[in-house]
Amino acid sequence: MPRVAIELAERSQWSALVDLLAEQKHAARECDDFGMLALHWACTDSTVSVAAIDALLDAYEAATMRINKGGLLPLHIAVKAKVDDAILLRLITAYPDALIVNTPTDETPVDLAEKVQSPAYIWLLEHENAYRIASGLLPRRQAVVAETTRRRATSATLRFSTFRARHHCRACGVSVCSAHSNKRIPLPYLGITVPQRVCTTCFDAASHRPSQVPPTPNRARSHTTMSMLKPPPRRSNTPSLMEDESNSINDFAMPLLPSKAIPRYKRFHSRATT
Repeated sequence: MPRVAIELAERSQWSALVDLLAEQKHAARECDDFGMLALHWACTDSTVSVAAIDALLDAYEAATMRINKGGLLPLHIAVKAKVDDAILLRLITAYPDALIVNTPTDETPVDLAEKVQSPAYIWLLEHENAYRIASGLLPRRQAVVAETTRRRATSATLRFSTFRARHHCRACGVSVCSAHSNKRIPLPYLGITVPQRVCTTCFDAASHRPSQVPPTPNRARSHTTMSMLKPPPRRSNTPSLMEDESNSINDFAMPLLPSKAIPRYKRFHSRATT
């Protein structure tokens, strides 16, 4: 039997694919010898249309959880192909757990985005940390995030002068220029209630941590789901940093996710085992 949906996706015929799925939704479940569904093939093309992805997800949303024979989810493939952010958002909304699923080379979607220098890197990093915090997991270490800021400010570091002053983040101590240290927040873990100058990385980290108490797992799923359905909320101008978690980060272990997709008919509330 011909795999029409897969063939159309391989040839990037998006309009024809949308028309096909409107009449034959089951075509989205077709799988080739490489374990690739039409969604996988569509995600390999950076020019894929949002309409085509919407049609594929409407026909078979569980495809976002299907791993091909190369061990990749559609989100992994989409990140490597540098598809549009709107498409990444749809894939994450359908399967948020994909944010922390590793490839066979032990890389998350964020790692892949950094590797291919995707413009969605920071956006994905924020989503992954929001997912981790909302799920009661530890976010990526601040040092990892801070490295991005250091790289951004490298050229500025080489040009510090009378007209381009050097500043120090009061939270992590990194040297940055004015453009990367124009935010101020209190540092309660240092006993400082007066807002202090911090780098953009520490400010962003604090913005994702509205309280000293991490959310419970029950709150986590609903918070994550809603955050994926709308743009990130406006950040507060006076957030607070959590206490340094560097002492406990070594005790954290990445949860082992199933190697095969498990369709979930009630998102985040129940899972049907295969």
